[in-house]
Amino acid sequence: MTYLSPGSTSSRMLSELARHDPEAWKKLCRLYCPLVYHWCLKAGLQMEDAADVVQEVLMTVHSDLARYEHQSFRGWLWGITRNRMARVFRKRAIPQQGKGGSSEDFRMQQLPDAPSESDDPEELLRVQQQLLRNALTVVRPDFSEQTWQAFYGIAIEKKSVCDLCAELGMSSSAVKQAKYRVLQRLKEILETD
Repeated sequence: MTYLSPGSTSSRMLSELARHDPEAWKKLCRLYCPLVYHWCLKAGLQMEDAADVVQEVLMTVHSDLARYEHQSFRGWLWGITRNRMARVFRKRAIPQQGKGGSSEDFRMQQLPDAPSESDDPEELLRVQQQLLRNALTVVRPDFSEQTWQAFYGIAIEKKSVCDLCAELGMSSSAVKQAKYRVLQRLKEILETD
């Protein structure tokens, strides 16, 4: 079994998942289910089918995790999602007379090998922001209230270090360290490949 190198996206989360840690599975769901759902809708699945695919993807991750040997967790997740979407398209395929196929078969063949980046910069930004919000929710319980407030104040609200020092009763280096610790944790669970 080959997990990602230390410090890469999911090495910590994957080892927790492999130990069947329920909290790790909750984190995985909060972080990646909305992304898988988005991929499904973007590929043209109906909401009900997309929800079913999300469940099937989670079951596959659970059953195949011990065999995970890829460099990119999101890439692996996309491959599973693509295969599950293809199954849905095959089930829905109704041969069209005279065309030797169906619109669903055509759609299945059009699924890219990797998740496509949107041509619409606003849509891409929305997806990235949602993934970041999901990641923030996942890592939030890992930090004390003071550490979180320091991070949130400097990184999200763009407050000055001096203002946060006064507000939280922390030293300048403690505020910067809080930001660094949370950002490192975010980098650990988010892939940047």
